[in-house]
Amino acid sequence: MPMPDKLAAIRQEIDYNYADFKKLLAHKDFKKYYNGLSDEGKLVNPPKGYDKENPAVEILKNKHFIVLHKVSDKDLLSKDFPKYAASAFKAMYPFLLFLREAVK
Repeated sequence: MPMPDKLAAIRQEIDYNYADFKKLLAHKDFKKYYNGLSDEGKLVNPPKGYDKENPAVEILKNKHFIVLHKVSDKDLLSKDFPKYAASAFKAMYPFLLFLREAVK
């Protein structure tokens, strides 16, 4: 979970660039491995300073920005796992870049 100042910066970046962030989450390569953001620990109400009518409010309620991908034993033990893992990380990379830019 990011420190409060970093969390505020991430939320602001998502608010300002919601269309771009939404495209990242909807990209076919991203969706192949990840099912959106984890909802664990999500706020019930919008964070301070954000209106409940904000189109990005459900994402802004997150206190952390985590994506998960379950790997089967079969995939993990496959000789092709390095290629599989590289593809999963490559699909996540634009998401990570967005977050990195937000906290600069």
